[in-house]
Amino acid sequence: MKYRNYYCTPKFSDGEKMYFGDVQGTPEIPMIEAENLDDFERLFKQAVDDYISNGKRAKPKKRLGWIIALAVIIALLGMAVVTCPDKQAHKDAILAVINEKLNENIQKNTKDGDDGLAILGASIGTSLTGWILDSGLSVDNRFIYSVGKFNTGKEIKQVSVGVFGHVFTFSKKDVDKVLKELTE
Repeated sequence: MKYRNYYCTPKFSDGEKMYFGDVQGTPEIPMIEAENLDDFERLFKQAVDDYISNGKRAKPKKRLGWIIALAVIIALLGMAVVTCPDKQAHKDAILAVINEKLNENIQKNTKDGDDGLAILGASIGTSLTGWILDSGLSVDNRFIYSVGKFNTGKEIKQVSVGVFGHVFTFSKKDVDKVLKELTE
């Protein structure tokens, strides 16, 4: 059967003594069932008319939702690419964590009157750390994120991850562990 460019082929079930069939190419229209061909044809035409009047108007909304979702994903990916942190951003974030931990350790271990030496030690530590990072830090830019790696000479360790303009580094606890290893 054909109606308004939609097709349906009725099949007959001997067991149920009914005609049944699906409208081709439209899974949204439920299966049509009728006791005779006249009723089947009437239900087929009614289902197509209902689909055209209701279903076709709803379809563009579904497409619009997918288009909006796709646009948001593309915008987020584009923003990630544009804001992907570079080597300097990784270095600055790592230095900030190390300096914070160095200052905490210096404040814990400073006795009265040793403030000048503590400040001198902190500035030397900061300069030395910056120089070490310059020579051993490499950053792999993976378009939407970047990974900072440090070559210790023995192994290469991942030390930071950057995404959307922010760099995530190791914790102060990890820095404390490395500082203890260096001073032992």
